[in-house]
Amino acid sequence: MNQSVKRVVSLCPSITETVAALGAWERLVGRTRYCIHPADRVAQKTDVGGTKAPNIQKIIELKPDLILLNEEENRLKDAQLLAQAGLRVESFLPRDLASTASYIQRLGLVLHCQQQAEILLGQLDEASSALTMDRDEDWSPGFIYLIWRKPWMGVRSGTFISSMLEQGGFRNLLQALRTEQPQEAKDRKDYPVLTGEDIKRFDPTFVFLSSEPFPFKQEHIDELAESTGLRTNRFVLVDGELLSWHGVRTIAGLNYVRQLTKQLRPR
Repeated sequence: MNQSVKRVVSLCPSITETVAALGAWERLVGRTRYCIHPADRVAQKTDVGGTKAPNIQKIIELKPDLILLNEEENRLKDAQLLAQAGLRVESFLPRDLASTASYIQRLGLVLHCQQQAEILLGQLDEASSALTMDRDEDWSPGFIYLIWRKPWMGVRSGTFISSMLEQGGFRNLLQALRTEQPQEAKDRKDYPVLTGEDIKRFDPTFVFLSSEPFPFKQEHIDELAESTGLRTNRFVLVDGELLSWHGVRTIAGLNYVRQLTKQLRPR
C-alpha cells in the first residue's frame, strides 16, 4: 500500500467515526455535514457538504490522498467525478458482520492502522460471541423495521440493519416482499414503501421504529397503531445509529441488540 496517505476525506458518518477509532483522526481533512461523531472533535474538520451532494470542488481543493465512500450513502456519479479528477477513491458496502469485519480490516490497511484494526476486530468478535451465547434458538419473533414516514418505508433482509437484528434471533418479515415499485431504484429494493395495510397483513410481533433517518417518537406509535389496528405494545422505538452504523459503532450495536432481546424476550 502507498505510504503517503496523509490527507483523507470521508463522505459517510460511520466511516468518519471509524477513522477516528483507528487512530487516523489527524489525517482526516474533510467530512460531511452529517458526520456527528466523534462529537467533541468533528467540528475541527472541513465540512464538504452532504452525503448525496458533496461539494466536489471543495474536496478537490483539500488535495486529499484518499476519499472514503459508502456505496449506499454516496452516489456513483460523485465517486466517478472524484476519480476523474485524479483522486484515489475507496468505497465500502458492509451488509452483515462478516463484511463489516472485512471493511474494518480493509480500512485499517489503507490507512496503515492494522494494529488498531485488529483490536477493533477482537472487540467485534467478543460482542458477537456474547450475543450468540445469549440467543434463544426457540425465540424468533417476526419484525418490520421502519426508517421513514410519509410514506412508511421498511427494511428488507440482506441489509446491514436486518442482519444486526437477525443476530439476536429476530426474523425479518419483509424478506420475500414484492412490490410494484420502480425496479431501477436500487435503494427501494432494500427499503420498500409500505402501507398500514401491508404492516397489518404481515402481523409482526414487533415493529421497530428507528431514530434515524426519520426521528420516530411516541406520537408515531399512536399513529401507526390507529392505521394498522395493531396494539401499541408491538411498536418499539430503537436507536438507529446503533443498528445502522457499520464500523466501530457495530460493537456497541451488538451489545444493544443483546439488551434489546433481553428486554423483549418473554421471561
